Order: sequence, then C-alpha cells, then structure tokens
Amino acid sequence: MKRVIFPAFLLGFIALLSGATQPFPPPRKITAEEARASYPAIKVAMRSWAGRGGLIPHFYMEDHPMEGRPRKMIGLFYCSTNNETWDHVSIVERPYVDLANDVVMIEQLKTVGYYDRVFEGPLREYEKDVLARIAVIKNVEPDMPLSSDRIVRRLSEQMFTEIEKNRRKIQPRAAELAGDAECGDGESPYYLRPQPSPARIWITTQFRQDLCRAQKKDPWDIRTCQWREVDPSQAEELSGTYAYQAKWPDGRARRGNRSFEPYDAMAPAKIVYIKPQ
Repeated sequence: MKRVIFPAFLLGFIALLSGATQPFPPPRKITAEEARASYPAIKVAMRSWAGRGGLIPHFYMEDHPMEGRPRKMIGLFYCSTNNETWDHVSIVERPYVDLANDVVMIEQLKTVGYYDRVFEGPLREYEKDVLARIAVIKNVEPDMPLSSDRIVRRLSEQMFTEIEKNRRKIQPRAAELAGDAECGDGESPYYLRPQPSPARIWITTQFRQDLCRAQKKDPWDIRTCQWREVDPSQAEELSGTYAYQAKWPDGRARRGNRSFEPYDAMAPAKIVYIKPQ
C-alpha cells in the first residue's frame, strides 16, 4: 500500500481543526535587572489600577483600647477589590508590585481628605528603604508577600508610626490609621470557551496591559506582555479585569477586556463564551 505524505503546513492545519494546540513561544522571561528598572512603570500601572477602583481606603469603627469607646479607623494595605495585580506577575517582579501596592495605597489617603504632608515624608522614606532591601533579598518565594520579610515589616511599622504622629499633629479630627487591615473578595472559577470551537484563547490582566503601556510595549503582544493561553476544559481562577484575545483557524479573531466578579464559592463554575467578531 502506497504511503501518502502530506505537506507540513497541511498537517498543521488539520491538527488545528481537530482541536490540537500548536506550539507557541512562551512569554519571555523577565530578569531581576529588568524588574528593578521597571519599578517606576509598575507604579504608574498601579496608580492606573487604583484609579479604576482597585485600591479603596475603607473606614470602620473599633473600640478604643484605652477609653472603651468606639473610634473611627481607616484601613490600609491590601484593601483591594480583586487580585488582578498578582496574576501574570513573575517572581522577580512580585516584590516591586507589592511595594507599588503599598505606596499607591497610602497615596489614596488624598482621595478621602488627608493632607499630603501627613504621609508624604514617611512614605517616601519607606519606599527608598524598601527598594534598597529588595535588592539584597535572596531566595524569594513565589507565594510570599513582601511583608513577610522581617526588615520590610519593621520599616512598615516605622512608617505608620510616623504617619499617625503627623496625623495627630496636622489633622487630629481625621480617622486614625490602621496598617494591617484587609479586605477583598478573592477569586472565582470561570471557564473561557470559544464559540464555535476550536479556537485558541489567551488572557492577561488589565494591570499587566497598563504596565506594558507604561513600558512603551505593545499591550496586545502575546510574547512580550506576559499573555497566557487557557485550556477551555480547565476553569481559571479569576478576579478583576482581564484582557483576552482569541483566534480561529479560518482567520477570524476577537479581543477585548472583561471584568470577572467573585461569586458564591459553593456555586458551580461559570462559563464565558467568546465569539468571533
């Protein structure tokens, strides 16, 4: 029996039609030097995210430890509406993203009536010292926040002590500051599926796109902007605003941005269908 040999391009097309995933270059690995140089751009992207409601100072009441009466507090640090900024972030970028989160979170005090001079001095000193500390931290764990470092934690405590001292002197009627408060809704599972199938889908966070823009990179470039291909059969844990792009074998495509809201953890995973334009 005579063996039939198909051209390579035809085999690739047949594989795509059958739903097989073709190799695609992985995102380019970011070096420690590049991460350090990108801190100003990371801060620009974090401010953009904060402006979209990503960082929200929140007020609450707490009993005064000495006087036994309720006092108004304002919670800071990692009070965010989603986990968008920590997805699609490399291990070498994570400390700088954490620091930018801290810095921009405190800058948000302006939005709720605090004077710049209450926090600017201590904040910039903290930022300078932590940048120096990050440069010498070794063996960073991927899932460990910057605040897990003992020296960074001490620097944070010193900063809050100075800010609170300034608040009592400059704005004694303003709410007291609490640096260890947390809020946020976490992530929820979503299936991202093409309709019709097959097609290939990639996602990245809007925060990562903002960062690419600040770095003068094409935010839609799959390789340079840290996009990740998703498997339609596997749920993605998502929270926040993501960019997506899909490509079909016949050349059709779609791209855009979509928000993913947290929902009841006991509910089944939601399905989002992506259709060509």
